[in-house]
Amino acid sequence: MDNKRKADDSDDADVSAAAAVVEAKKRITESTATAAVAAATTTTTTTTSYVAGAAAKGRKAKPILVILPGASGTMSQDMTNFLIPELHKIFDVRIREKKKWNGWDPIKNAKQVVTASENLCPTSDEPEQQQPWFVMGCSFGNRVAVSIVAEKLTSIAPGLILTGYPMYGGSDKGKEVRVEHLQSLPSTAKVLAISGEKDDYLTKNVPMSSLTTGAQSLWDTVLKGMECNSTTTVHIVGKAGHGVYPSAKGRKGETTTQIIQWIQDFVSSDGEKKVSAAAATKKNKTMLSFFEKKK
Repeated sequence: MDNKRKADDSDDADVSAAAAVVEAKKRITESTATAAVAAATTTTTTTTSYVAGAAAKGRKAKPILVILPGASGTMSQDMTNFLIPELHKIFDVRIREKKKWNGWDPIKNAKQVVTASENLCPTSDEPEQQQPWFVMGCSFGNRVAVSIVAEKLTSIAPGLILTGYPMYGGSDKGKEVRVEHLQSLPSTAKVLAISGEKDDYLTKNVPMSSLTTGAQSLWDTVLKGMECNSTTTVHIVGKAGHGVYPSAKGRKGETTTQIIQWIQDFVSSDGEKKVSAAAATKKNKTMLSFFEKKK
């Protein structure tokens, strides 16, 4: 009987000891959790203070750049590998997801781009909505970008960066429509256009009635009919095709550097720098020589 009582007392002691260990661990866990919450609160407060301090010092967020790909919904390899990474350093880059456009009506597609569901363009509750922002088009994406401004689909019109604008398109059908689309832009539009010297989508189907040949000459002719010609700057990349990059691998880096410089100049002036047709022609001839084959 005494032996049984001793055994029971021993079991009770073991249970009590185990319970004490559990209780101790629970207290340690609760203490650690409380400390973690306090630390998180402190960190959040510090972060909030930092952001508020940055705003007070007038630090500006990166301007928004919405990028609209071509008809396939994808970017060219050169754009993806070379240009896009550099643009991230300058802009809050927002690229339309990889999917085909909804038909060939640029206005209908532009209306979809500016909807909240696309989550691309700045909305009225974003501080950036009150700041200059930009849309960069690639191939068919250029026509959608132009529609956003021409149709006044946003409260603040974006600056337009057109890369490889399909002036006369890849087919002979509706070859004047794309030119008319550009010339529908209002006088307030701010445009930077970058085209390849050998872009077939620019020069292939020029109307027979026109004596104009060559990428720069075509742009000069179209500019005369644009109300925003004084706030439109055109650059031609020598030896480049529709994707505004030369095929030579050795030219990719310097082409990227030059395009980024053109974009930075455009952004810093918000496209307001006026360039006469003569000055633009002279300037672009210089840029062509930049990409001439090195001896």
